[in-house]
Amino acid sequence: MNAVLQGVVQIRGTATITGFHRYKLEYCLEGTCPQQGQWPLLSKEEFFAPVFDGVLMEWDTRTVPPGIYRLRLVVVKQDGNYYTPEPEVRVIVAAQR
Repeated sequence: MNAVLQGVVQIRGTATITGFHRYKLEYCLEGTCPQQGQWPLLSKEEFFAPVFDGVLMEWDTRTVPPGIYRLRLVVVKQDGNYYTPEPEVRVIVAAQR
């Protein structure tokens, strides 16, 4: 929470649940996050292998302008229901050097 990020960073966590199908990472610029519905994908792909306390993805923060962002993990179950196992994380993307 409130980490200052720059360059390529690892996003770590756990994305596994009974009935796991896939997971995705979503983000939005703070103040523009929709109250309901889907946020933009942080990666152009979704991930189909569960992860337990490991690297969910690597994010090149140069793909977004500097600012304050909210990140969230969404796990999709085989029945199509969504599960967000962790609260949103607030991060600060610093200007690139």
